[in-house]
Amino acid sequence: MSRAGVVLSIREAMNPVKRSPIGGQGRTVESDETVIGGKTKNRAYATKEPKKHTVLALVDRDGLSYSFHIANVKATTLRQTIVKVASRESYLMTDEPASYAKLGQEFSGHGTVNHSANEYVRGGGFWHVNTTECRFILMKRAVFGTHHSISEAHLPRYLAEWDFKWNTRKRGTCGARAQGRGRQASHVACLYRLNGLITGHDIRTQPTVASCALEAAGRGIVR
Repeated sequence: MSRAGVVLSIREAMNPVKRSPIGGQGRTVESDETVIGGKTKNRAYATKEPKKHTVLALVDRDGLSYSFHIANVKATTLRQTIVKVASRESYLMTDEPASYAKLGQEFSGHGTVNHSANEYVRGGGFWHVNTTECRFILMKRAVFGTHHSISEAHLPRYLAEWDFKWNTRKRGTCGARAQGRGRQASHVACLYRLNGLITGHDIRTQPTVASCALEAAGRGIVR
């Protein structure tokens, strides 16, 4: 398997088999969207505007966060994902798009901020979607500073990697990150060792990485 194939398999393994509903009674779930893609002015020769990819992020302020590549921001599209991932016992927090008006009625409560009017927080600091905005900033910095370009075909794998990093950011060591991760628990440390491949190590000349890759293949992490 090529280095690129191993890296893609690592990202695929960071994707949970099943997502338990986030939020719940007395908890707040933020929902927001952004677009990921380059700008024409940043292209040396091509003059065509790069294709933009819409990403939806859901964040439980006291728990996990997941992101999804979606086709558009229509109400039906948003609802299809949100009701599967967020408990409807949660308080839904969004910005002002009309797409959320009817969907918000399905939750225990629905609060909004009006970004188009430069309103980013209100209600004593309770009404905001700044946590999702933080996620988007980290995603875009990863694209700008590390990946430079992400294809639509592989975007879900990158989202899985960013979700995994966000959801385990407070766990410190690799062993601590592995705690309670279901399928990921048994091989997350191996994934982090394999991460050396991303930095450009050649698997043929790196015995430690090579043995870990073989171990991952035996576990079904690398296919």
